[in-house]
Amino acid sequence: MTTDIISSPLELSPAMARPAASQDLVETLRRCEETGRSIFLFGGDAASIRALRGRVAADHPRLRIAGICDADFGGPAGPAILAHIAACAPDIVIVDLSSTRHRALIAEVAACGLRFTLLNRPGSFAPHAGVAGQAGRVPGAGLAARLAGDFASLRSFAGILLRQWLQQRGPKLSVRE
Repeated sequence: MTTDIISSPLELSPAMARPAASQDLVETLRRCEETGRSIFLFGGDAASIRALRGRVAADHPRLRIAGICDADFGGPAGPAILAHIAACAPDIVIVDLSSTRHRALIAEVAACGLRFTLLNRPGSFAPHAGVAGQAGRVPGAGLAARLAGDFASLRSFAGILLRQWLQQRGPKLSVRE
């Protein structure tokens, strides 16, 4: 199994199977429409996925959208979401996830024994939908948030060390019986 797609009974061209961004999303949607394949859109935030559904429906009227689901949550997709995707019976699930989350989704799908094609198009949903969702944020904003979180953790850790040091250096109280 590769890290970018799950093997399926459908034959995919190399262009459809490689991970890419917005332009490859357009190509993937076009090919799915031409070949009569149904899609399920998974990833991004709630606003992006809804706007994307509307844009795809308008731009590709013959393409069947089996369903959508945002990935605006932490952790694994879980059995309920995977059961929802499976119940929609898509030919291809197009996802917009980071590589790490995509690999985790592949493992979940495989562990459940589900059989559909997963194509990752990271960072493509919000720009294609024309909204400033997760992928449309200012570049580096994620880094700034992570650094701010790291700083807060470091400050908390420094506070613990300072309290321990003061307890060791401070006046000793003893209880006499």
